[in-house]
Amino acid sequence: MLNTPKSWITLIIQTDSLDAEKISKTLKLNPDYFQDPEFKEDGSVEESGIWQINSLLEPEESLENHLWNILKRLVQSRTELKNLIQPPVKAVFYCTTEFMNQDISNIRLSSRLLLLIGGLGIDLEINYIENDEIDQE
Repeated sequence: MLNTPKSWITLIIQTDSLDAEKISKTLKLNPDYFQDPEFKEDGSVEESGIWQINSLLEPEESLENHLWNILKRLVQSRTELKNLIQPPVKAVFYCTTEFMNQDISNIRLSSRLLLLIGGLGIDLEINYIENDEIDQE
């Protein structure tokens, strides 16, 4: 049996002056995870703060479905999101796809989805993991 790729996706909004409560209020959505910025003793930023939401789909869903899942959660505040993502604020979809067999070696995303992601100012990073394990069914 051929295994479909497994995918995990998260949207991270990142900035040195992160205010998670303000972002949540602006986007009308609570994060699945957030981390306040960390500062060095001299006051400079050691690590940027992040505000994160994850896809709610199972890993066996397609990468495109995961991306749509997160975008649908943000649909009511897409204008606010676009306005929020201005330097120094960055937003990135971090996608991890695990391929379980060599017959499936690529990912295809629709132009509509890519246009929407780009129009919002969100970057897209796809990490590829090759896994030789195959379910025995």
